[in-house]
Amino acid sequence: MVSISFYGGVGEVGGNKIFVKDGDTTVSLDFGMQMGKVNSIWSEFQQPRKHSLLMDLFEFDLLPPLPGLYRKDYTEHMQWKEDWKNPDALDAVILSHAHVDHCDYIAYLRPSIPVYCSPESKLIMEGFDAMSSTEYLTSKESFKTYENTKGGLSYTHKSQKNQVKIQRELQMIENHKKFKIGPMEFEPIHIDHSLPGTYGFLIYTSAGTIAYTADIRFHGSHPEWSRDFVKTAAARGVDLMLCEGTRLKKEDGKKRLAETESQVRQLVTERIDACSNLTVCGYPPRDLDRFMSFYSAVKDSDRKLAIDIRQAYTLKLFSEDPHCRGMYPGIDDDHIDIFIPKKSSGIIGREDEFDYPLMLQDYGTWARDIVQLSNAVNYSSMAGQHSSYALYLSDYTLSNLIDIRPGPGSTYIRSLTEPFNEEMASDHKKVKRWLVHFGLIKPHKKEVGRWNPIHVSGHGDHAQITDMVQQISPKRLIPIHTEYSHLFEEIHDSVEQVPLGQTFEW
Repeated sequence: MVSISFYGGVGEVGGNKIFVKDGDTTVSLDFGMQMGKVNSIWSEFQQPRKHSLLMDLFEFDLLPPLPGLYRKDYTEHMQWKEDWKNPDALDAVILSHAHVDHCDYIAYLRPSIPVYCSPESKLIMEGFDAMSSTEYLTSKESFKTYENTKGGLSYTHKSQKNQVKIQRELQMIENHKKFKIGPMEFEPIHIDHSLPGTYGFLIYTSAGTIAYTADIRFHGSHPEWSRDFVKTAAARGVDLMLCEGTRLKKEDGKKRLAETESQVRQLVTERIDACSNLTVCGYPPRDLDRFMSFYSAVKDSDRKLAIDIRQAYTLKLFSEDPHCRGMYPGIDDDHIDIFIPKKSSGIIGREDEFDYPLMLQDYGTWARDIVQLSNAVNYSSMAGQHSSYALYLSDYTLSNLIDIRPGPGSTYIRSLTEPFNEEMASDHKKVKRWLVHFGLIKPHKKEVGRWNPIHVSGHGDHAQITDMVQQISPKRLIPIHTEYSHLFEEIHDSVEQVPLGQTFEW
């Protein structure tokens, strides 16, 4: 018998934590954060407590309280009554891609539980670990005492001395290269999504074949990858399909500027060509297909794309990895500069007053090599050259506009998803006020301003998902990663609606 338990990813978008058990072997399809639920409970002012993090997440059913899953340093400190000697409750995590709603809670799992993922996903998680406090791939034991400088004991949530990095076991996957975990065999198939290295899976179990779509679309830079998944699944024969339906809601009839990634590239080029001064742009920083759309547009417009330090670090990781080298331009590319913002002391751009080593202290160790590159620029070195640039700024770094001072004829190109809840809509109003203030978008009588985004989703629309289901023609289907699971009953005659926290036995 095969059982499938849903600890996230049903009745909601994202948060996939889907446990598949065949005999004595259990794997989790992704292990992500339920972002909608998290945002409804926690806020900037109320976060899970570090000293009781697992307990806080258990309280709201954001993690399953299963013995044998979580890191010893967390469970021991929180006095969670589980026996660390329990065998691992999971034999592996099968990671489809490294968006946080699929990978974020991997950081809390025992490092002995291996993660099967693509080289691209590994690099993205490695970047997160270096640039933030996440611990996806390596972790340091928390809640340890240490000897302080006075010879006494101090206590902190991180050991200050003799920190030993614990490396998580990773297994790299390749397109169509099957691998076995216990009685289950997995066939990873590269699919198109808004993040590099995304895979769907065919899972061959003792009860039959499962198709796991992960997050899939057919209008990105590589629709042929997703078509290959559909063709292969149809040829193998699928007994049970775990099918995403993020955009299964029927279209509202609103005309969008772009329907495909190639159209995004074309429209961005036209916007940049029409701009006589600085072009400021916003796009998903780790969506490297979208990055390539902007890179190609600035190249065609004979400008440079000024990316931020974080994206530069990601490109650096890709260019240094033997599996991913050459997939994207390097940070030394002739059409790329790296924008260095003010940090801490705010003395960047004042080289005539301060020593360079002093400036470097403002930046993390991971960023210092990048800050010293010959194509690193700042608000001061860009002055007088704004028409030569398309400058990336996220919604969180718009304060740099105060230093940059974009002049008349400057514009803004937004290539990000539109708000899908009240909180996002409120945040977008604030962003628009900044852009209106600096003359990058025009004010509007009925709203703060309009930016007419040039964007396509990372998920298939209603027609694409319907066509995929009909071509694969599974015997049974369980909707995942959607708030519109009931609509699957209009496109398939054997739909199983499994509530969160429930188990489907097959």
